[in-house]
Amino acid sequence: MLKVQHLNLSYGSQQVLFDLNFSLNQGEILGFLGPNGAGKSSTMRILTGYLKPSSGQVLFLDKDISEDPIFLRKHLGYLPETAPLYPELKVAEYLSWVAELKGIVKNTSQEVDKVISECGLSKVKAKLIGYLSKGYRQRVGLAQALLGNPKLIILDEPTVGLDPAQVREIRDLIKKLGQEKTILLSTHILSEVELLCKRVIIINQGRILADEDLENLLKKVEKTLYVLLVAGEVDLEKLKLDLTNQCEIHKIYKVEDGHILEISPKTKNDIRSFVFDTVVKNNGILLEFYPKRSSLEEVFVKMIYRGEVH
Repeated sequence: MLKVQHLNLSYGSQQVLFDLNFSLNQGEILGFLGPNGAGKSSTMRILTGYLKPSSGQVLFLDKDISEDPIFLRKHLGYLPETAPLYPELKVAEYLSWVAELKGIVKNTSQEVDKVISECGLSKVKAKLIGYLSKGYRQRVGLAQALLGNPKLIILDEPTVGLDPAQVREIRDLIKKLGQEKTILLSTHILSEVELLCKRVIIINQGRILADEDLENLLKKVEKTLYVLLVAGEVDLEKLKLDLTNQCEIHKIYKVEDGHILEISPKTKNDIRSFVFDTVVKNNGILLEFYPKRSSLEEVFVKMIYRGEVH
């Protein structure tokens, strides 16, 4: 649906985007990640038609958006990090005005009522936006992005300022929208990306560092790391010594139920039987034994700040 080809952007002599290439498919929720100053906002401004690239092109439904920006805007819903709200208007008034700006002339009130319901705004639709909490204002911003049934939705930090219950509601809404719409989600909440996105793009200093399925990306940094919870009258020093015959010990710390050990095998051999027997031999009780999975946060830190993932 959306194709970005050899995109470059410069402000005077300073180049901020370098040969970006990626695409979004119908029904995909794509996570767009990067630290501050990475080029995320500049990329989104180009995708929404607000900025023109120095070179390269963006195709939306096979049309160059620089040649037909109106076509893009008819099918685009955009929520910037700071929602474009007017505090002196009531919620329903504001959304009706946005619908008019978007050229929605048929069933306008039904369109407005639909997004009000979808975004959980029914109780506040007659209130002035200026009197709403930050969370409700964010909902109003999302509602205006959904007006007109857009095929492409670009969301920049959509859950900022929401309480946990509201975050879950908006997350469920985004997941539902992703069944029939293409969504580009830019957020600093990495756990949110793990829950919503199957694919991520990581950008830094204007260059794409990764563009792949989340599971594949996590496997790149995943170690065979196991977590043990050992209880009982265990001889901890002897246990550590015996485990090092086949394992490396990375962390040990005391908890209420006993001791947590994080270990990894020295070879590719299955260590489960060895670990169980070793714990029992040292008067321990193995309460838990499970692999520790890498998180997107670990990938992000290693890729952006340590340059360890390629």
